[in-house]
Amino acid sequence: MLIGACLAVACGDAAVVPDAMLFDAGVDAFDSEAPDASDGGAETGRDAGFDSGRDVDVGMDTGGPDTSFDAGTDTGPTCECPASTLCLAQACIDGACVATPEPAGTVCGEMPLGVPEGVCLEGACVMRGCGDGYREPGPVVDEAPAREGCDDGNLLDGDACSPTCEPTLYAAIPGDDSSDVIPQLRGQRPALAVDDSGRVLATWLEAQFPTSSEEYVVLARRFTPEGVAVGDVIELVRGVGASLPVPVGLGEGWAVLHESSTVGLDGIVFRRVQVDGSVGAPRLVPGTGAASSPFATRHGDGVLTVWTRSVSGQNRVFARRLSASGMSLDTAEIQVTPPDVMRRADNPRVASIRAPATSGTGEANATALIAWRDSGGEYPTIYARRLRDTAGGTAFVDSAPFELPTDPIPFAGGCYVASLSAGATASDARFAVVWSGGEVMRTDTTTTIFAGRVMAREVTGSSAALPAQQVLATEQGGDNFPIIVAEPGVGASGEVTFVAAWHATTGAVIAGDHLPPEVSALRAAWGAGEETLGLVATPHAAYGPGIWVTSVDDLRVSPGLDAFLLPYARSR
Repeated sequence: MLIGACLAVACGDAAVVPDAMLFDAGVDAFDSEAPDASDGGAETGRDAGFDSGRDVDVGMDTGGPDTSFDAGTDTGPTCECPASTLCLAQACIDGACVATPEPAGTVCGEMPLGVPEGVCLEGACVMRGCGDGYREPGPVVDEAPAREGCDDGNLLDGDACSPTCEPTLYAAIPGDDSSDVIPQLRGQRPALAVDDSGRVLATWLEAQFPTSSEEYVVLARRFTPEGVAVGDVIELVRGVGASLPVPVGLGEGWAVLHESSTVGLDGIVFRRVQVDGSVGAPRLVPGTGAASSPFATRHGDGVLTVWTRSVSGQNRVFARRLSASGMSLDTAEIQVTPPDVMRRADNPRVASIRAPATSGTGEANATALIAWRDSGGEYPTIYARRLRDTAGGTAFVDSAPFELPTDPIPFAGGCYVASLSAGATASDARFAVVWSGGEVMRTDTTTTIFAGRVMAREVTGSSAALPAQQVLATEQGGDNFPIIVAEPGVGASGEVTFVAAWHATTGAVIAGDHLPPEVSALRAAWGAGEETLGLVATPHAAYGPGIWVTSVDDLRVSPGLDAFLLPYARSR
């Protein structure tokens, strides 16, 4: 909840929440990274002792030694717990009292007129309505409770949720139209990452004009799950060479990867950003060499990063798994594109999803889909390959990369990947690949794209039986066909849902499955600007599943970052 925070700090359009107010109820467990046993950290949560649950009498009496077991009812340590409440169950487990909150949205309290007065949120029964911090999904059969587009727990402006619980487009990073400011964000895909508690990190690359024509700086800023800025802008690296940063949301906090040519940091650089804004030491991803076009995604509890590198005149895709602190989990880089298949790979993208725990082992392996554009044939096309964690490291699901047919559009532009659902087993993981394409007309001197489209295709457990592709949009005329500038986001509630956004000649476009009614407010707010768009899924359970839709208006002298939280339906 942010009610207390907004009373203590002015919550206007530029409201900033101090670090101490980032979380409610005094919870300070997010202020530091928990020890990671895989990285050699100490494990502090395990009890090395045990209780057999039986009493053994090894004493002597007048009748000789007694070696029998006492068949009493000693069941181990006991404890006393507070009484359970409507939204918080208390139970004694292994001698410790464990409190388990009911799922967010569980109804509680009195039932006037047949409608529950309260809803469970973080273990407490709160009064139902706009401002309770739980986004009501809307009626199923009856008239109440009414659907909410958002509910951030406060009744003030300055974030992505209005006082009347309606999503709003707001300036997460303000721009400036004066002529003497340092340009920022121009032409960049707005990059956001969301951790498991819904906290957001925005990253961007800033050129240091007019003071320097060569120096660049990679910047980041934290936001609450509601989009309110937290703390100051964070400088991650400064130097003469850098690529667009790629943020990745982790369990707590984020990782940021980017390409660097700074002395001592030449390659792909990994930085860990903690919830409190502290930044870990930079780590070079090993074995990257002259890497380019890095991209990354959450993979299990860590990160999977992909990139391209030229080998013997052929551009190939490589990958490597990293822990949450940036340590390599692979002894060598993973070769995604064999030399006998790929000729000129670029623009690699990756999405990953964790399958349910394997029966009998308790382990939940992650499966990733890596997709890229191959420009080695007559026309560029899209290839993909799936990678799965195994007991010994990783294994490819597909014996070789497979082509995603682009007919009847022979020319493929950039592609993006999203995970859809895990399925019952690792083999059932489902993904969506979205790309731009065009029908071309060639002469001896020119190549003209006379029809452009945005395409989508689902990838399931078998690459031999790809579902039919979807045409999301079509534009006619000229060579300004739609270019995707954002990866698809993924909605929740058990539906296979994705969203794609791009800038076309007619303006900003957003398309996908089961778009909610709030998309009309987003389209109206965009206006006629020259937006560059971005998308990221948010897993924040209490605030509600949805998609952060970000935009940068390139018509401004110094563009800023706008954000809008597009909600999705969920089961009650």
